[in-house]
Amino acid sequence: MRLEITPGTLTLTLSRRNLYALLHKLELDGSARRLVGGDSYLNGEMLALRFSVCCEEDDEHYAKRPEQPGEMHPLAERFIAVRSRLGNGDA
Repeated sequence: MRLEITPGTLTLTLSRRNLYALLHKLELDGSARRLVGGDSYLNGEMLALRFSVCCEEDDEHYAKRPEQPGEMHPLAERFIAVRSRLGNGDA
């Protein structure tokens, strides 16, 4: 997990392993549902900055927004739908 800060842009890079770990935390009772990292860079120079990435279920996340999420590419929507059914034991 890496955080890069450049003028006007903050980029958080997660490995596939990080993404899977974060998704797994959604399923763990009592989990803080976050990853904590320390690899952070400002304009290419390493910083002494800690950061965390949090996750929440879709209904929690989108309930806080006045608008529902926009459409994604149809293949992405299908991938999410299939993974959601598998993750919930419905498939």
